[in-house]
Amino acid sequence: MDIKRFKKTYKFICDDCGEFMHTKTEFCEKCGSKALRKPTREDYAKFETKDKAETAVRKAGEKVVKNARIAGEKAKMAEEKAEVKAERAEKKAEVKAERAERKAEVKAERAERKAE
Repeated sequence: MDIKRFKKTYKFICDDCGEFMHTKTEFCEKCGSKALRKPTREDYAKFETKDKAETAVRKAGEKVVKNARIAGEKAKMAEEKAEVKAERAEKKAEVKAERAERKAEVKAERAERKAE
């Protein structure tokens, strides 16, 4: 949230817990304290730096999750590629075995013809 809008929206702060509030109530909604006051520049600055730090931590966490998801997807794709290559290799081996059988049969037939 833009700091100008934030200042206009949250006009009160709790002395005890530092929670910002948009309306002056009798008690703090977070801690129940009666000590509410108008915030100072330091309060807004403290909130802004805290907000930026939380945002940075959240973004870093999102990056870790995203990188883990991407790594998982890459591993899955590599596994699928390996399966496809294994299937192709099996098919190639079968075809070569069939060709070798045919060659052996043809040679046997030729040998029989020569023997006759």
